Formats: sequence, C-alpha cells, structure tokens
Amino acid sequence: MKLLILLFISFILIGCNQIRDKQNKTKQETTTELSKQQEKVEQSAIITEAKIIKIRCSTSIVLDTEEDIDTISDNLIYSFLYTFDEGCKNNVEYCEFSNEVYLS
Repeated sequence: MKLLILLFISFILIGCNQIRDKQNKTKQETTTELSKQQEKVEQSAIITEAKIIKIRCSTSIVLDTEEDIDTISDNLIYSFLYTFDEGCKNNVEYCEFSNEVYLS
C-alpha cells in the first residue's frame, strides 16, 4: 500500500513538473513575441518620424490637398498639417501656397 502511495505521489510530482516546464516555455515564447512586437513598434516610430521630417515644407502635399479639398481624407489632412514647420518660414513659395490652401 505504501508503495502505491509513493508511486501515486511520484506521478503527481512528475506531472506537476511537466506542467511547470510548459508554463515556463509559454512565458518565454510570450516574452520573445512581446520583444519582437516592441521592436516593430520602435522601428515604425522611427520610420514615421523620418516620414514627418521628409514631408515638412512639401509643396506636393499641399498641391494634393488643394486638388482633393472637397473629398479630403484624414491621412491627407494629417500629412498637410505635418508640412508646417518653423524651418519653412524662409520658403516663400511654400508659405504662400500653404496659407492659400489652409485658408480656403
């Protein structure tokens, strides 16, 4: 009888250890996946910042906004607003054109 109890306890302990190993493996996989997602978000933020810098003072975006003023999308509005920057004040062509479109 003692032998059966010891065997039963052994099976329970072995089973619990296997469950713990699976949980640890799942935690590691989750941590790895979260790290990958965080890297993607950080890269996306860098790319977005680069795009914002690139579109500053962009007359082509202002022109697109002027052409689609009646059916303008949210993305185009955001792009148009991101073209405004302190560094554009010396660009007379951009300043005049963007002000005309902004006030129309």
